[in-house]
Amino acid sequence: MFVFRSIFWLTALVLILPPSSEGGPPPRVSLMESAAAFRVLAHDVTSVCDRHPHACETSRDTLTLLGKKFATGRDLAAAAFAGTDPEQIDTGTLSEADLAVPWTTPGPEAAAQSGDIGPQEASAGRPLPVSTPSPTELPAPRPQLL
Repeated sequence: MFVFRSIFWLTALVLILPPSSEGGPPPRVSLMESAAAFRVLAHDVTSVCDRHPHACETSRDTLTLLGKKFATGRDLAAAAFAGTDPEQIDTGTLSEADLAVPWTTPGPEAAAQSGDIGPQEASAGRPLPVSTPSPTELPAPRPQLL
């Protein structure tokens, strides 16, 4: 709310101030011309979603992400001012599976039982063969907006 009030009063101050005398006379624009230009501009801005729906969707996702980041920053700042530990704030970046104990590879005996390597190789102390992971499909890149 403070930001909106500040913007309002700063705008009011700028409108009251006289124009600078540097660079020649200021342009003469009437209130009606300004209102008509604003109406055309507002119509153009509101119809951008009709012309470029993908750009509108991406912008909506970006604003949602920024809103969540601002909320996290607000919570961290509030925790810092309150004197609580910022580590206790849930930022929502880790799921329950991420927080679980990590999986470890079985020993050589389990690999010998599964048939990946023979019992002689398991007891020889040599490194186990590493299997290559299956390729992961990446999502298609988003088009660049100009």
